[in-house]
Amino acid sequence: MIRSLGFTTIVVLHDLNLAARYCDHLVLLNEGEVVRSGPTADVLVPEVIEPVYRMKVKTFMEEECVQLIFRPKVFSQS
Repeated sequence: MIRSLGFTTIVVLHDLNLAARYCDHLVLLNEGEVVRSGPTADVLVPEVIEPVYRMKVKTFMEEECVQLIFRPKVFSQS
């Protein structure tokens, strides 16, 4: 609905799947620093997200938008 009004809208989301579904452009921050900025499909890729969230992530396309599944990294016990 907002897109049809022709306004630029800025939102803050911590749920990346919501961001993938509703946003055209993202700015990913880590500790106050911009990690990546650009179209959603360019920002929500494993090589960008995994170092920030320190988790493995699998991405796939569903209904014309990126969907993410996070899973904790398995650390070896030495």
